Amino acid sequence: MFISLDTYINKYKYKYLALYHYFRDLILDGQLQKGSRLPSTREVAIDYGLNRNTVSLAYDMLLSEGYTEAIKGSGTFVSFSFVDQSVKEESNEREVRLSDWGKMLPRQGENVRSNQKKIIDFGSGFDPDLENFPSLDWKKAVNHSIKESDYLLSLKTLPVEGIGPLRESISSYLLRAKGLKASADDIIILNGSMHGISILLHLLVKPGDKVVIEDPGFKRIKDVIHTTGGIPLPVSVLDESFMNASWDSHLAYVTPSYQYPTGKIMPMEQRIKLLQWASEKGAIIIEDDYDSDFRRKGRAIEPLKVLDTGQRVVYLGTFTKTIMPSLRIGFAVVPPYLKHVFLEAKHLFEPYTTSVLEQLAISSFIKSGAYERHIRRMNRIYTQKYHVFKRLMEEHLRDLFTWEESQAGFHLFAWWKRSAEEYLLFVQNCQEEGLYWPTIQRGFVNEPARKAVIFGYSHLSTEQMENAIQIMAKHGRQGLK
Repeated sequence: MFISLDTYINKYKYKYLALYHYFRDLILDGQLQKGSRLPSTREVAIDYGLNRNTVSLAYDMLLSEGYTEAIKGSGTFVSFSFVDQSVKEESNEREVRLSDWGKMLPRQGENVRSNQKKIIDFGSGFDPDLENFPSLDWKKAVNHSIKESDYLLSLKTLPVEGIGPLRESISSYLLRAKGLKASADDIIILNGSMHGISILLHLLVKPGDKVVIEDPGFKRIKDVIHTTGGIPLPVSVLDESFMNASWDSHLAYVTPSYQYPTGKIMPMEQRIKLLQWASEKGAIIIEDDYDSDFRRKGRAIEPLKVLDTGQRVVYLGTFTKTIMPSLRIGFAVVPPYLKHVFLEAKHLFEPYTTSVLEQLAISSFIKSGAYERHIRRMNRIYTQKYHVFKRLMEEHLRDLFTWEESQAGFHLFAWWKRSAEEYLLFVQNCQEEGLYWPTIQRGFVNEPARKAVIFGYSHLSTEQMENAIQIMAKHGRQGLK
């Protein structure tokens, strides 16, 4: 089967999307009938000069959307039954007249993960271990919020900044746990930290503005900056680049207490340099306090905001990692000069605040002491899991990966020690046995020569960790055949 991809590659930025749409169109056209066998990923990769991983991504998309089925030992076959021409016409993508903002949005296919069944998925480890969640304490907090009917009835309008009891509880917690003095009036409740980041970037970035970001870092930050017309200005966290704080920018996004994805903690000297830059430039720093609550030694790391005597830092926190992902509630500590316009922007896009019952429940959860007991208990559990996983890596995977110690969070950042070609084949072999981990190369602006990997282990049992390590070690020993 000869495939000409030129037309599709011109239309779709990424080759795996071009290949996916090509095969999908052949199926919808009826040229590939139900039961037809697709060429193997290796055949397509060799014949058309593609990485096998690229072909596998396209095949995974066809599989997850029901166009094909994989039969072990036999190959990939068309499973979609073509009906008539009208079905094909309805399924074709239509041209939509998008705004400039709409055109700058990333394609959905680049961000949506495959629905293919996974036996062990290290990517899920970025979520908390819910099996050890204190359900009884949480139920008490929820029941308490329901009983607060007098408070609910007293609310003639819902406060855009969030309800007072929760903001007061957060204020007390930040002082106790992190040494951060913030009054309830300084705190604004959000639907997760990304909600606050998006508001701030749209408020503060003009087309052509440069925004300092960490490299590597959280990919979605780059995406949002692009939609504002801004230009990401990457600063490496793998060396001491943050010591040279003289950037032509008036905005920076950082995760100083637990850098994503490396797990590094910004040294005090770099923090002071960063604040000096902000003071001299009149710049604003967005501090995303990512995962720092889960620290393996000592109390939580003091945020950059604690050192911020000049009100240059907007501090962001969230409960999605410390309580549960489905609870999309976070908060921002906003300087007084920025609060009014921040609330106006929040009200424009979200005139109604986050569920008052959920806010009351979190407030009760914090006030009762259950929240901090939960943090302490999960710290012990995550620390145990970290040491088990690190020991298994040291015993079996030293020839494949190198990694650095981290003091917080629940994932391990590692570097692949062999060639890029060997890595692609290694990934393919592991995936065939149901073992997955997320790619983070897109988190780099200046992509390094080596492949970087993150292993999330928070949700895994010791047995699952051992099974995963055995699969990887086996393919390492086999010379990646």
